[in-house]
Amino acid sequence: MRVTLDSAILVRANQRATGPARALLLELLDGGHPLVLSGGVLDEVERVLHYPRLLRRFALTETEITGFVAFLAGAAEIVDVDDTIVPPIRDPNDIHIVQAAISGKADYICTLDEHFYETPVVTFCSERGLLLSPISTCCGWFEVRLVKRGRIGAFLLTNSWLVFRCYT
Repeated sequence: MRVTLDSAILVRANQRATGPARALLLELLDGGHPLVLSGGVLDEVERVLHYPRLLRRFALTETEITGFVAFLAGAAEIVDVDDTIVPPIRDPNDIHIVQAAISGKADYICTLDEHFYETPVVTFCSERGLLLSPISTCCGWFEVRLVKRGRIGAFLLTNSWLVFRCYT
């Protein structure tokens, strides 16, 4: 399973984080699932980790921020994005996430940004081999059947991101 995590998840997965975003990142990497990112995603992670509220929250030093971005660069497959890919997404700051996922032939984008699930974006992505799926509630998990390659799994929805766990 090839996965693109958006920068909001990656920021919360830094080495001082102890929450589910960190667990997701480590589980994906430990499970041999390629993490598909671009230089633009790495730049955004580095920039966002310098925001004052995040510096206060995580107390990361400049060396730790640089080290985390270097860790991601080494652990991920860094792809050159195809700038001709222009998804119909409301937030222009998220275009590069879709570009990285499609350019890197990711199976999933892991995000909770609701505008990713708008019909034009879902259609655009699915036409290019990246499947986003509607979510239905099931016992605290949001179970979903992913048509691509018959994968069945569930998304765990939390405050600001989601985790996919594959059953098959």
